Amino acid sequence: MGEVRDAVRSAPKAPAAVPFRRLDAAEREAWDRDGFTLLRGAVNAATVERTLDAVDRLAALHGDPHLTSGTAFERVNVVEEDDAFLDLVDHPALLGAALDLMGAAIQLLVSTVTLRPPSPYPAIRWHTDDPSPYFFPRAGGQVPVWQLKCAVYLTDVDDVDMGNFVAAPGSHLAGMPRPLPGLEPVLTKSRYRELPDVAAAVPGARQVMARAGDVLLFHPALWHTVAPNRSARVRKNVWYVYGPLWMRLGDRVASDPALVARCDDVRRQLLGATVGAHRSSLAPGDDGAPLVRLWEGETYDATWRRHLDALLDEWWGPGRPDIDGEAGP
Repeated sequence: MGEVRDAVRSAPKAPAAVPFRRLDAAEREAWDRDGFTLLRGAVNAATVERTLDAVDRLAALHGDPHLTSGTAFERVNVVEEDDAFLDLVDHPALLGAALDLMGAAIQLLVSTVTLRPPSPYPAIRWHTDDPSPYFFPRAGGQVPVWQLKCAVYLTDVDDVDMGNFVAAPGSHLAGMPRPLPGLEPVLTKSRYRELPDVAAAVPGARQVMARAGDVLLFHPALWHTVAPNRSARVRKNVWYVYGPLWMRLGDRVASDPALVARCDDVRRQLLGATVGAHRSSLAPGDDGAPLVRLWEGETYDATWRRHLDALLDEWWGPGRPDIDGEAGP
């Protein structure tokens, strides 16, 4: 376990002082076009080293022997395992990206450590991160960003076939490209290993190359897979999945009360501890969702009203009646 803090952390800073990292123009353009984007050097070397040490301790304790056989190691809800993982939950790059793409009424759905050792086989079939057995409902052929998956690279993946994340750019909008003739089994749960070159099977597929400290973000409707790891290195990542406050947590029923008690208000929201005596997670207000005020620079209710007015303007047009009885803007 990481070092236990002696007291509850201080309250969140004022909005102007919060160092959220927004996506820059190139990162946002890649996100919109491709369905994924890479934040280069987003996590500094000291944080990478601290997190890598925690990953190695976790793997040694729970599953290191399996790595020698080519079997990946994965463990969920790691924010409760070590403070190195907890401290990344509100990292300016990860949380800033989630706020930029989803707004501030969010929580942490899943935290996972993944180690992918050398193996001649692809790790998984081509797939999306839609819920199963159904795909998330499309509206006009598109899927909203109902969750955001962020991967922090702790080791370099600087060449192809190192256990790389493989994506079909633009498939979050256009759907899965048809595999080359005879290679359709890359979509199946059992036969994808018969076709070890999963990237070449799909026209336009791209293996993502990254350095330790880079952060990968991708859309839940993006079609992707994992390339074989034909290198001599174990690929090591920690993953954080952010989603709306109304969604059920993905790796725990609730966060450990002792952990929640020593976190500040923002981390409490991210850990899903938003429900009070008089509000639900659907509308937790400023007390349950302090990130809204920090991110928007206005209260929870004011943010709701601003978005409602924008919808009414879109639906009803200029000169609409205001819902409070006055003429609209």
